[in-house]
Amino acid sequence: MLKSENLQPVLSAAQKQLGLTFSASDSLDTKALGVLGFNLAVLIFSLQSETHNQWWLLVPLFLFFGLSLLCAIMVFWPSDYLGAVVNIKEHEEYLSMPNDKLLLQLLADTQEAIDLNNAQNGAKSTLCTTAIVLSLTGVGLLVGCIM
Repeated sequence: MLKSENLQPVLSAAQKQLGLTFSASDSLDTKALGVLGFNLAVLIFSLQSETHNQWWLLVPLFLFFGLSLLCAIMVFWPSDYLGAVVNIKEHEEYLSMPNDKLLLQLLADTQEAIDLNNAQNGAKSTLCTTAIVLSLTGVGLLVGCIM
């Protein structure tokens, strides 16, 4: 039979892992904001520079930067992350559970939150990488237009 003193370190480790998941989300948001700022700076530069190029050369440039901006905005757009806290008003049964069963339930809730949040971080990571690649491609096109 499981004892609560055996489950408490497992729950503590899972909650720390959940904290790391939230930190990873914050890191992705910061990277996306950096890409957003870089894109805006390069777009302002390209609009102010006098590259007397044909419009068909500039359309792909602005398309890549526009898509990169869109991806970056989607990264830090608010999303629903799960936490380890249980709403006691909705789940009053948690108050009457024995300690061992309560720890097991909290561990299951925390693991579910970790899994959902990791899936969201994976999607955010893909969007952030896409934004960076699109931005670098736009910079390559801009260099091509300047030369």
